[in-house]
Amino acid sequence: MRAAILTVGTELLVGHVVNTNATFLTAALNELGFDVYFQLVVGDNRVRIREALSFLEERAELIVLTGGLGPTDDDLTRDAVAEHLGLGLKEDEVWLAKIESRKESRGQTPLPQEGRQALLLEGATPFPNEVGLALGMAVRARGHTYVLLPGPPGELVPMFERHVAPYLRETFPGGRPLVSRYLRFLGLEEGALFARIEDLIREQGDPTIAPYTEEGEVILRLATRAATPEEAREKLAPLERAVLERLGPYFYGEGKDTTVARVLLDELVARGATLVTAESCTGGELASRFVAEAGASKVYLGGFIPYATDRKAAWLGLSPRKLAEEGAVSAWTAVELARAARRLGGSTYALSTTCAAGPAPADGKPVGTAFVGLSAPDGDRAYALRLCGSRGHVRVRLAKLALFFLLRAVRGEDAPADGGPDRGQSADEEAGGERDA
Repeated sequence: MRAAILTVGTELLVGHVVNTNATFLTAALNELGFDVYFQLVVGDNRVRIREALSFLEERAELIVLTGGLGPTDDDLTRDAVAEHLGLGLKEDEVWLAKIESRKESRGQTPLPQEGRQALLLEGATPFPNEVGLALGMAVRARGHTYVLLPGPPGELVPMFERHVAPYLRETFPGGRPLVSRYLRFLGLEEGALFARIEDLIREQGDPTIAPYTEEGEVILRLATRAATPEEAREKLAPLERAVLERLGPYFYGEGKDTTVARVLLDELVARGATLVTAESCTGGELASRFVAEAGASKVYLGGFIPYATDRKAAWLGLSPRKLAEEGAVSAWTAVELARAARRLGGSTYALSTTCAAGPAPADGKPVGTAFVGLSAPDGDRAYALRLCGSRGHVRVRLAKLALFFLLRAVRGEDAPADGGPDRGQSADEEAGGERDA
């Protein structure tokens, strides 16, 4: 069954409000078995609302409208739909009484225009609003189903979950929910990742496969429609195996909201291991991402931010002579920072970062040159990287990659073969293996 979402509100077209309702509704409708093919946004204009309805009616059986159900003159959705369908509007006396009761319970006198929020399309099913005052509704006409919901997300979400979803299940039985698995990868650009699975993407059927990017990561969404979770797993498993056979070294976890910090934290907790950080150019970004995860205190002991070059010597004991020779942005510095942090912090592992984040080169190193240092029970090593993007982008990607390299080390896995550490490299030598990431 095809569905479309029509969001009404001029505030969305001038950039004052982000359309989170469309994101929520798309996911919710997919779970109910609908294919959402269109999302449109129109301003508070009766003619354009009707034009949008005409466009969507040719492309969907279910049209969900949000916004424009309030009490003011620019809340036009009810009126526009009524005109478009040739339906009358009538006052829902039960809901009008609730509006008046709620206002009076707050010591307020109901205003005449607030009664507009109790208007109901002729023949519509009402949806009560436990949070606000605007009545939601659904009406079937012209071979389509129209659902009208209030704009504020705090009203829309509970109304949909408590009333609209049950209505749609009853009205459209037998839906096959869209089930998705999100595979998350680090250390490989989207183009390079695509090249390795190009045939899988071009020849896809059911299940489908789609790549997305997110702050230096690539996410592959595998999706299928299935009547049961078991059926979905059976359909998705062969495609997932094929993907991981080609991209396994770059894979760190599964889940729509999973983070590399979360996966690493769980691995460290399972091993009873601890972590200390020493950050130069990331300036706390690495630690911040880690402590944002619940339970970080079980693992993370603390960190150093020797941002200035002389603080690397004064606080962590690096040789001033070697710092001058090697430079702050070097494999030697990265390894020595990690080694010192592990010794001073008394942790199982230590991570360090140093880079030329931009906008200007640092120590003669071009912007994007970066190093991760890792000190571990089985030895110390450096990872050389060449990162692209803005200053902020370089810092975020470097922090994520540092966590990813530690994750693989904790699991006893080398970094991907086309980059990463030279495990036999002495801390007094420049680490090789520079790569694009």
